[in-house]
Amino acid sequence: MTGAAVSYQVVLNNVRISPKLSNQSYLVKEIDPGEIFLFTDTQNIDRVLKFTVEAGKTYFVSISSKNYAAMVFEHTAYLVDKGLAIEELKKCKLAL
Repeated sequence: MTGAAVSYQVVLNNVRISPKLSNQSYLVKEIDPGEIFLFTDTQNIDRVLKFTVEAGKTYFVSISSKNYAAMVFEHTAYLVDKGLAIEELKKCKLAL
């Protein structure tokens, strides 16, 4: 439940992606190959995920939240294995 009420603005290479994500939601984004910097913009502690995208591949990213103190959260994006991602996506809804 940590961070369950937070809506995440996802930033990809310094460009905000719409729509915002909320608890148990996901979005799909097609991007060009190359180096990627992905993070949330929550005005808390937002950790940057840096990785390289290759043409023709699919990547799954998850965002976790940790609570450090009253209203102080750390949000971390990380790459997820396809099998685990598919199972987790079954519990989620597409963000609109």
